[in-house]
Amino acid sequence: LYVAGQSHPFQRVPAPTSKEHTAYIRRHCMSFIYNRLKNGGQLQTHEVFDEFPETSEAIIRRQLKDCAQFQREGGEGGHWTLKDGFEMPKEYADINDTPET
Repeated sequence: LYVAGQSHPFQRVPAPTSKEHTAYIRRHCMSFIYNRLKNGGQLQTHEVFDEFPETSEAIIRRQLKDCAQFQREGGEGGHWTLKDGFEMPKEYADINDTPET
């Protein structure tokens, strides 16, 4: 038996300019930053801008300031490292990036 049709999403899809969408982007951005830095990694600002091109620079910099500190050394203008003792907030740690769960 073969069936063709459209499946409905299991998750609510917010409007692009809603508060819910903005909150999701912030959580996703924080998760991306934390995952890149958690094992002693380094991150440059342009890497986050490339990953989230539709997000404003102010939002990205605010997320970076919350969990990372800027190191002004290096030939490329510096990099970000994770703040000492920073723990991922509980509401951000439970992010599931799959479209249907």
